[in-house]
Amino acid sequence: MSGREFPCIILDSLGLEIRFEFVNQRGKTKTRILDRGEIFSIRSTEENVLYQQDTLIGNWMTEAQVRDFIAGEMDARACHKAGKQFWISFAISAGAAYAAQGGFASTILAPLILTGWQLVPVLRIQEECISDPSHTWNECYALGYEKVARPMQLLNALKGGGSGMALGVILFYLAPL
Repeated sequence: MSGREFPCIILDSLGLEIRFEFVNQRGKTKTRILDRGEIFSIRSTEENVLYQQDTLIGNWMTEAQVRDFIAGEMDARACHKAGKQFWISFAISAGAAYAAQGGFASTILAPLILTGWQLVPVLRIQEECISDPSHTWNECYALGYEKVARPMQLLNALKGGGSGMALGVILFYLAPL
């Protein structure tokens, strides 16, 4: 369950797998098979919820909590921006690589530390990102939001750190200290 909705035609929903057909971005018709456990619900004229709470298989949330979790994932995908992490990592890594004077360990260390640092802070959900005001202090909503937003921040910090490191090394060899 990733919180994504997409139009498709259900070909077979009997058994443990659901076979469906959809049109991809290029206009081609594709057929896919997913396990029932990966799908929350199927909507045609009415909604058929496939999710069942079962702590033995790891489904510890209730149906309402999963709806909030999915809403958090969808809001993070639509609204969360991680550009700040890119530019902070870029600037610090470029400066550290230039100051390291071509040293390998200290050049590589700055981007890795800055990327790892993204795991420490608490994510702040902006009020304008919340689609429904009832989700404001909802813990399941925050878990879903964090599931999508945290990897965005990690990847942007890693990209910024890597490109800043490359720029710092290039600048050092072009204009040494």
